[in-house]
Amino acid sequence: MVWERFTDQVIKALMGAKNWATRLHSPTVTPEHLLLALLDDEETAAAQLLRRLGLDLQRLRADLTEWLDGTTSAEPPSEPPVWTQELQRLLHTAADEARALAERRVETTHLLLGLLKDRQSFAARWFARHALPFEDLRRRLLLRNTDPSLSEPSPARTEPLLLDLTAKVEQGDVQPVSFWQRERTRLKIALLKRERQGVLLHGDPELAKLLLEQLALDLTQENLPAPLKGRRVYWVNWANVMMQGTGREVTITHLLQNLHAVTPPPVLVLGEVSHWISYKILKAVLLQGSVPAIVWATSLPRFAEENPELVAALSILPVAEPDEQETLEWLRAHKHLYEIAHRVEITDEAIQAVVQEAKQRSGRPLLIIARHLLDETCAYIRLCGVLPKELTELRAELANLHAQMQRVLQEGSPDELPSMMERALMLQWRIDNLQNSPSDATPSVTAEEVTFVAAQSAREGEGVAKLP
Repeated sequence: MVWERFTDQVIKALMGAKNWATRLHSPTVTPEHLLLALLDDEETAAAQLLRRLGLDLQRLRADLTEWLDGTTSAEPPSEPPVWTQELQRLLHTAADEARALAERRVETTHLLLGLLKDRQSFAARWFARHALPFEDLRRRLLLRNTDPSLSEPSPARTEPLLLDLTAKVEQGDVQPVSFWQRERTRLKIALLKRERQGVLLHGDPELAKLLLEQLALDLTQENLPAPLKGRRVYWVNWANVMMQGTGREVTITHLLQNLHAVTPPPVLVLGEVSHWISYKILKAVLLQGSVPAIVWATSLPRFAEENPELVAALSILPVAEPDEQETLEWLRAHKHLYEIAHRVEITDEAIQAVVQEAKQRSGRPLLIIARHLLDETCAYIRLCGVLPKELTELRAELANLHAQMQRVLQEGSPDELPSMMERALMLQWRIDNLQNSPSDATPSVTAEEVTFVAAQSAREGEGVAKLP
């Protein structure tokens, strides 16, 4: 390799990459360390280009550091870090790209091209989620040499345009459950087919999302046919696509171009029909089957009537609603996520109480109602702090007193009411004081608290069954 062709900024970035590897206790210097070093110096051509393209460099730096922290040991290695083969290939790729672009020196922008060309790298996946494929960056660099006005920045993209469900699996946010085996098998068969790889799910949209999280987990397993191994599941973030304004069609085109070039091909979740049906390019992709995609419709008959050609091109798959035991299994597998988010402890009795309370409500699948009720109860407990045994007993006494007052009114003997009301006011005052008392202990979510929150929500007309 001819080092004389590398600019001072590139040499500085390589030294910075080694410093990052040492700082993060890594035994090797990787392309990701090099990207961190490129971001450290905001004056590099690479950083300036990314900023002009509207990318959030602080977000990239934070995501990259978090990912690297999860790949290294807490103890520093005994030897200085060495370059990986991936980093050496990146430098050769950068030199080749500079030559192809008719540029005499290898700049930091060529290092970016090398980073993006490795489709499986963290950097390539991050840029893909933000709609910056390798081909787009290369085109901009080529245009910069001929007409700088043609490389104007794209609309700001501070949030990803694709949500990586596989990343949720890697972070431990998705735990395996034993149900939906038929649906998961059907999805994997569809992905292995030569034609009609698209799938149309119909049923509750939140259930569809939970099912696709299980699919993403399945695709990380080792005992899979080769065409399924390593395939990631990406969910289009339509809220951020909408923020692209008049550039939405271009943004979607870039996404599809990038996904089409990735090996192995990822699974693209387009989501609810109403989000994407107006985009002709997406309809064409589904009809042609050029990108494995999953969509869903809450009303299959209406969708079939309005889009018969799409229904013919897609595999139809209903999403079964989990029963009571399956709902319990999901809640037990994922309760740690609620404990971490709300900083509480959830008893198994509370999980069972959530399911029993959810069975009393209708309008949504049991699992969805139970998830919302568990989340609501945890939030309530976190807000109120530790609920001691005395508070539970006082609440039970107040509930019993209210029942007695109802009987007194029905029996037509109101003489006892004044004393009972006075007692009720006193109990409520003591309950309020206990709820507002600070405590350092970890709050515990019990069955009694679940019952109380469920009853309170129902009385206020904002029960979990009515949640969107």
